[in-house]
Amino acid sequence: MKRVILLLMLSVATMDSFAQFSISSNKRFLLKEGKPFFWLGDTGWELFHRLDRSEADFKK
Repeated sequence: MKRVILLLMLSVATMDSFAQFSISSNKRFLLKEGKPFFWLGDTGWELFHRLDRSEADFKK
């Protein structure tokens, strides 16, 4: 999971607009132009609810 988050952050870091973002001094919040920024992430919760292990591991 940490690898996925790291890869996501690295891919976002390559965007020009990412230069406007920073991390707060207590390292708990994202800041955009010095103001708190809310970033909503999503998880595929239905993956755990509707699929069994073999279906979740399936790759095309």
